[in-house]
This record gives sequence, C-alpha cells and structure tokens, in this order.
Amino acid sequence: MASFADKGDDMDSSDYEVGRMVILESFLLLREAVNGVADPRAVGLQAIIDPFLLVIRDPETAGPITRCALVSIQRFISHGVVDLARGDAVGALLDMTQAVTHCRFEATDAASDEVVLMQILNVLGALVLSAGGSDLNDVAVCEIMETVLSMSCQMRVSEMLRKAAESTLFTLVTFVFGRLGDLQREADGAPATPARFGLPAIRELYRVLVALANPRDLQYTDTMRLLALNTLQSAFQRACYTMAEFPALRELTLGDLSHSLLLILQRDQPALIAPALRVLYLLFASHRRYTKGHLEL
Repeated sequence: MASFADKGDDMDSSDYEVGRMVILESFLLLREAVNGVADPRAVGLQAIIDPFLLVIRDPETAGPITRCALVSIQRFISHGVVDLARGDAVGALLDMTQAVTHCRFEATDAASDEVVLMQILNVLGALVLSAGGSDLNDVAVCEIMETVLSMSCQMRVSEMLRKAAESTLFTLVTFVFGRLGDLQREADGAPATPARFGLPAIRELYRVLVALANPRDLQYTDTMRLLALNTLQSAFQRACYTMAEFPALRELTLGDLSHSLLLILQRDQPALIAPALRVLYLLFASHRRYTKGHLEL
C-alpha cells in the first residue's frame, strides 16, 4: 500500500511558506465568497472544495488537520452542501477522488495516523455511494478500490482499521458489481443509464481479487486469500448470474478462479475451505451451463 503518512523530507523553507500562503489565501477567498451569499450552495462547487483538497494533498500538513479537511468534505457531501447529482459536478467529484486516494500527511503517532486513515475510508465510501457516484470513471473507481483493498491487506495497521477497511470494501464491491445489471439491460436494448464506470473497472477489480485468492502465489498470505474469498462472495451474492453473461468476467471465473478454488479444497487449509466452498457453490449455481467439467472434477 502506498504510504499515506510521510515522515517528512527536508523541504526548502521558502517552498514551505509559499505552500502555506496558497492554502491560507484559498480559505480567505472561500470565506469571502460564502459571506457574500445567503445559501453556501450558491457558491461554485470547485470554490468550496479546492481549499480543503489543497490541505488533503499537502504532505507537510499534520495528520489532525488533514483529518479535519477530510471530515469537512464528508459533511459537505452528506448535508448536500456539495450536490454531486448536479450535471456540472463531475469535475469536482473526480478532483475529490483523486485528492483523497493520493492523500499524504505529516506522520505523528500510529494511533493518530490511523484516525486519518479511517476518515479516508469514510470519505471514499461517501463519494462512491453519493448521488454522483455513478459518474465516477473507470480510473477513479480502480483508484478507490485499490486504496481500500490495500488498507484491508495492510498488516502494519491495527485490527480495528483493517476491519473497517474490509467493511468498506464489501460495501463498495457490492455497489460496483451491481453496475453489471445496468450494463446487461443496456446490452439488451434498454436506454443507457448515466455512468460510475463500466466493465473495464469491474473486470480489473475482479482480476485483482481472483489473483489474491491463488494459493500458489507465495507473495500473498492466507489472511489476504481469506479476504479475497470473502470479498468474492460479496460480489457473487450481488451479481453472480449477471457475471455469467459477460465473457470477459466468465473467462476469469471458469479459468483462474475455478482453478484456485479447487486447489484450496485439495489442501489442508481449514480457514480457507469454508469460504472457498461458498464461492464455489455460487459459481456452480450461476454458471451451470459452463461448469459441467468443473463439477465432475
């Protein structure tokens, strides 16, 4: 996982001061704009979020201040100050996604740093599940899922943070794979729905999860494989029958995933056998037209 918390490299003092002045000036301009209107929502989306994104992107900002900026972004979304359903909100949505997935801050101590990481998870979840989440493009969705998945696999963080990341991962995977229903209806002739990305992002996420489940790949631990199997179960429970209709996904299902599941069942790995059986059951139930040979094996 890319390091969110930086110990801080030596920065030229003049560059540091310039950065502080730019951030301060952006907040002063925002205050002036907000004071000039009766409803803060009348201020442009970009003008509202830009000062906070500058803080989130700045590696020299202390973790507690970065967290405050992240909390502000989440509240803007949840209280409708930033209306991501607007047609002109796509640019702001993508800017927020890029800033949060590339968030850097000055490290303090492990507990304080993890509070910031927890807030990153909260904001990413709010962005994807917001009214504008369907407007995310494939790159943005992949970056969000990579960030959440990496945090879920990070052994150096506390169990509480990993569990929170896993919970966010399951929720977002369910949402992302739910998009397949829209794609299937569009393929059947229904009007296209405005959209959080399409098959390329879904296939890439699926490919990564399938790779993590491979028991022969020694760069991954059994803990990571268990996470992958549980996440795959969430995906299959949401869209297994629709997944069978897309050749790009079906190829991975009947190839690498089936092979990995059968290998797990032949090994003495009790912790992995139960989730592997659950995924395999969903696989056979939804892909029965293609799995006669697999079932015999």
